[in-house]
Amino acid sequence: MSIDDLQYDWEHKQEIILRGELYVEIVESKSTGEPSKRLIEIFSNLIVESLKNFQFSYSSYDDLYQTAFLQLLSYWKNYNEKKGTDPKMYMMQIIKSALACEYMKITKLNKTNIICLQDIQQE
Repeated sequence: MSIDDLQYDWEHKQEIILRGELYVEIVESKSTGEPSKRLIEIFSNLIVESLKNFQFSYSSYDDLYQTAFLQLLSYWKNYNEKKGTDPKMYMMQIIKSALACEYMKITKLNKTNIICLQDIQQE
């Protein structure tokens, strides 16, 4: 095995562990009705990971982060583990939608303008 293969295997295993941990934390937190500290940490890491891929002025970083975090805290309970949906992809969709909406508010785009992910992602 080459170093690249080993790196890929390690990253793949870490991704599987993260998705499994996220799933377990969501299910356990739904039973208590409140997100656990670990679930909040995972949410924070997902938002930071998402913000790395967006192009924006750093003065709006806090607004984007807070909006995404509030959306996650509002909608994480809607995740239905019985459907077999990937929990990370579910949460990332909430984050990306929140970031796109907040970006539109910050840049004061009209509703007639269409925003594409290519417009706000880094080259």
